[in-house]
Amino acid sequence: MSNIVLDESRLTQILQDQRFLAAFPFMKAAAAALKVKPCRCSRSTTNKARDYGHIKGTIATMSPEKKREFKQLLGASEVTLTYVNSRKLKVELTF
Repeated sequence: MSNIVLDESRLTQILQDQRFLAAFPFMKAAAAALKVKPCRCSRSTTNKARDYGHIKGTIATMSPEKKREFKQLLGASEVTLTYVNSRKLKVELTF
């Protein structure tokens, strides 16, 4: 087992993994939202960053049991993620 940092590329891989989509229903909607990006303009990039931030925030607020399940599916002993919370503060969380 290893320590894993959740960045956008790792989240993209997770959102394509059916095991995660089945175990965490909110990811199915997030994966669909990220696929429907109409253009490569800066607004689309901003929305994509916001979507990833929302996913990270949702993972951060999962119950301890769900976090354990998440780590088990990743094969990680620790997961670290950085996101901006609802008060616009940058938070780094390791679980």
